[in-house]
Amino acid sequence: MVKEAVIRARETGHWSQAEGCVADVSRLPFPDASFDAVLASHMLYHVLDPRDALAEIARVLRPNNGIAVIATNGISNLRELFDLRRLVFGGEHGDQVSAAFTLENGQPLVEAVFATVELRKYPDRLVCTEPRDIIDYLTSSPPGDGASQAQIEALRQTVAAAFEKGYGKLVVTKDVGVFLCRASYATNREAV
Repeated sequence: MVKEAVIRARETGHWSQAEGCVADVSRLPFPDASFDAVLASHMLYHVLDPRDALAEIARVLRPNNGIAVIATNGISNLRELFDLRRLVFGGEHGDQVSAAFTLENGQPLVEAVFATVELRKYPDRLVCTEPRDIIDYLTSSPPGDGASQAQIEALRQTVAAAFEKGYGKLVVTKDVGVFLCRASYATNREAV
């Protein structure tokens, strides 16, 4: 992904000197105050401790004018899909992967590190018209990726019922947003 991102950035003609590297966001290999912007797109829920990652992001931002753009999901994101998954496979409500850093529980974390935080939400909905797309999505990751034939058949029936109830479509909530974060150099150092 990093290679592809660098290639695409260079191909635009605006960033012909773009470079990339793979790094642990909790231990970034860059000097203090070395970036104008940091983009953390739907990834802080994958790290062991988002607070450590946020401190590192703040550390590498330039003083006063540096900005961190941190995108994540809200707790309602794709809830209709996760409700269908739960009906067939059981488990917890909602998306347990992104639950570690959401728009709701992530806000106090970013506010503890950055001097100013602006939350911009981008609510939307996805209108699904093909039951197969829902089945493919729900069987692309655990627990659906290990589903038995009986579970897949139960999933097909559950999805078909949802589409019937929705008159041939399934409307899925999209609950995403970004935190726009700025910090002074002193704040960056205190957060580390």
